[in-house]
Amino acid sequence: MEHETLSGRSPMSLSFSGSGFLCLYQIGAVKALLDMAPDILISAPKVYGASAGSLVAAAVVFKVNLDELQKIILDAAIEARKTIFGPLFPTFNLLTILQKALLNFLPDNAHQIATGKLNVALTRLSDGKTILVSDFKSKEEVMQALTCSCFVPFYCGFVPPTFQGVVSKTDSSNVQYTVSIQLYTSMCR
Repeated sequence: MEHETLSGRSPMSLSFSGSGFLCLYQIGAVKALLDMAPDILISAPKVYGASAGSLVAAAVVFKVNLDELQKIILDAAIEARKTIFGPLFPTFNLLTILQKALLNFLPDNAHQIATGKLNVALTRLSDGKTILVSDFKSKEEVMQALTCSCFVPFYCGFVPPTFQGVVSKTDSSNVQYTVSIQLYTSMCR
């Protein structure tokens, strides 16, 4: 079956909001787009992500096996629920799980693929402003930006990771002509 294209229209960018373990919803949305409108994913000039949404954005950019990503997230959620304190239990380290997954999923030339296309939302420590990082010098920088975007104080630890003086996340709802895939509302602007 032939898929309709967006001929005559500018390609739409994609935006994935923060959603924690519920990013599984976003993975499902990407799977649906792959089945029903792959042109949107293929032609997206930019893919934005904040927090767990940055992982889904990275999966789109790097063409990661979504079933494998889904399994890692489900396994982490199951592991977090094994104790009464869940992810706050001292032996549970979400950032370690995340870094191990990124090391396995990201190609060695991740920085070359991601630069200019993957936009990771972070909060600058110096003034609390949101910035979008899209220029990466190495695979490690891509990993660090994604880790910083996913960091949640107390939940992931007490000392936030940094990427060039930046930490944390926010949404990228101010981006024009973007399909925004959020947990409770999805819209095309």
